[in-house]
Amino acid sequence: MRRARTAAGLAVLVGLACLVAVPAPALAQRHRPVRGVEASEPSPDTPIDLRGRFGLDRIESLLARDEPGAVQRAIERARALGSPEALALIAPQRDPLAHVRTDSRAAVALVRALAEHTDDTDARHALGAVLTLAAGGGRREDRSPIGGSDAERFELARGLAAMALATSHEAEANALLDSAREAAGPAGRAATAALRAYPAQRARDDGMVADEARLALAATTGDLRGLDALTKQPLTAPAPITEDKHRPSEGARAHLLETLATLGDTRALTLARAARHDESARVRLAATRVLAAFGDPDADAACADLVKDDATVKDGIELARAVGRRRTADASTDRAARLDLLKAVAARLAASSDVDLRRACVDALGEFLAPEAVAAIAPFLADPALAVDAAEALARSARPEAMTALLAFARASAQNAPDGTRLALRAATMRHALGEDVNDPEGTTRGFIELASALAAGRSAEDRAVARAYLVVLGRLEPNLALADDAAEVRRAVLAVSPFDRALTVHAAATDADPVVRALAYAQLENEAPEQVATLELCRRLREGEVDAPLAARVLASRATISDEPLLALLQASDPLVRREAVRGFARSTAPDRSGRLAELARDEPDVEIRRAAIAGLVSQEEPSAAAADLLATSARLDPDPQCRALASGVRLADDTRDVAWLHSDRRPGNVPYQALLVTTASVRALAFDADGDALVLGVSAAPKQLRLAPRVPSYEPAAAQ
Repeated sequence: MRRARTAAGLAVLVGLACLVAVPAPALAQRHRPVRGVEASEPSPDTPIDLRGRFGLDRIESLLARDEPGAVQRAIERARALGSPEALALIAPQRDPLAHVRTDSRAAVALVRALAEHTDDTDARHALGAVLTLAAGGGRREDRSPIGGSDAERFELARGLAAMALATSHEAEANALLDSAREAAGPAGRAATAALRAYPAQRARDDGMVADEARLALAATTGDLRGLDALTKQPLTAPAPITEDKHRPSEGARAHLLETLATLGDTRALTLARAARHDESARVRLAATRVLAAFGDPDADAACADLVKDDATVKDGIELARAVGRRRTADASTDRAARLDLLKAVAARLAASSDVDLRRACVDALGEFLAPEAVAAIAPFLADPALAVDAAEALARSARPEAMTALLAFARASAQNAPDGTRLALRAATMRHALGEDVNDPEGTTRGFIELASALAAGRSAEDRAVARAYLVVLGRLEPNLALADDAAEVRRAVLAVSPFDRALTVHAAATDADPVVRALAYAQLENEAPEQVATLELCRRLREGEVDAPLAARVLASRATISDEPLLALLQASDPLVRREAVRGFARSTAPDRSGRLAELARDEPDVEIRRAAIAGLVSQEEPSAAAADLLATSARLDPDPQCRALASGVRLADDTRDVAWLHSDRRPGNVPYQALLVTTASVRALAFDADGDALVLGVSAAPKQLRLAPRVPSYEPAAAQ
């Protein structure tokens, strides 16, 4: 019996040996030829790539499955394999989108796989097909395990495809982008953004027409030589473009001026002086911007001309604000021109009935380093439509006369208009927080302290809130006394404008009954997760969905003890703000699967804010995994969002925490103050408008801001965290 088994075993071994000894052509017949290349018979000595053959079979098997994620896994295997045969399977030549047209995750994976092979014709065609895919892809799928809709993720794939083509050195890739750019819609926008990020090197000659796209590309690359042909064309001649195909259009002439200024090319000054009186308002505006950017002596006069012209007044006011911010008018001639500009803005403020334009005028006047600017602003403290704007402009002014004007208004309002006194106190609080009060007369600060001390001891919660916040900021009142006030609006006001020690902040986060106070405490703790706040308590706050819910999600997700089910519930929350804060908290946790989850978010998440948070979390790791490092390298090159690319490259984005936001809401008297969230790219801050409709938020980022009024988030069941 043993002999029979031995004989059978030998037969099996002989059979396997014969199989391995089969000549290479017998197995090579099963291989698909490389696209575009005729297959040739390999020699008998060619080694057999059994690993590659098995990889192709595995890819084919996954593509044939009708189950979620199978196509994505097949594409990821093909990317790892990297052979032309593997690419031919995931992007067939006859229909490159055959496997991804209805699967947004697979589409993103396909683009990332093909981005490494843009030297291949079929890979470029497949990327071009993704770029021009109909908006929303083939169909809308259910919400994915980490959130985001199918349609949104197809747009991410489109942006990635455009970036991949823009990084290619092949002329055909440039042609595909040009074709998409000429079309309206998402494809055109994605192609334009990619060309700005990675401008193509194009042939130039003296007969090239200067269009805005070429100028933008030249500005991005810093190619001064490429502009030589364009600057030889007439800038100011208004002849129709149809008479001379080489004459730039009005938009191109304006863009050329701005492009030269961006590149620091001093030729822009000569052209700008010549174009100051151009018939086109757009060209005049561009010329003035160039003069202002270079600090040219003619900038003030040119800007004043724009302010006086009804066609350019709004842009002129904005430029006046930038010119006034320079605050370097020393020469007598320069000061005279600066005063002429100031008077032009003040005249518009006095004569206009457009409230938005008048607010812009007040804002611009606040930037001028001249006592005349303070004199022009101060009367509008008594104007209900402009009072807050005037107070903020004086708070930001570098002139010591600004504090004198605020104190005079506060004293005049003390008897009959307490809201005016509170307005002046808010401005004084903001002025001190910004450090603009260092040169103020000593008597003005003493006068404000006397006013604030009287209001801080009064019965009115509205008065106490503003007064105690001012005294805390100046160091004249202990924070713990202010936080002991029974009125929530007082605790909100003082916690919003001054940092406290950890014990006080943790106590407020754990025990305060007001959600805004708790949220302000969470924001001050920032990178810490106080254990004094129980997990079930955090879940309860998430379930209630009040203003502190997103910040509670951040604290909860940062805890290593949280189980998988509630963590997934946070990462797939329907509210994007809750999801973003959960990602930020999870990035600080010590969870063993942190790198993998963050990599998935950074790879597939269509919400750009959440993707930024995930990438920042990966970058913060001391020793990222090989997969995370690969993803960061790809994101640094291909992500459609400039901030994502910068973060993935290891660039730390600046966050100016010295700024102060003064928010005002026009509200009817008697309304209950409502809550809000101030959202920036760097932080989420809770706030509540006071009885006057105002809110000061210190330490906010200088980045663009979004205000969410009366925020509510979907309820979250705490049982999952037990």
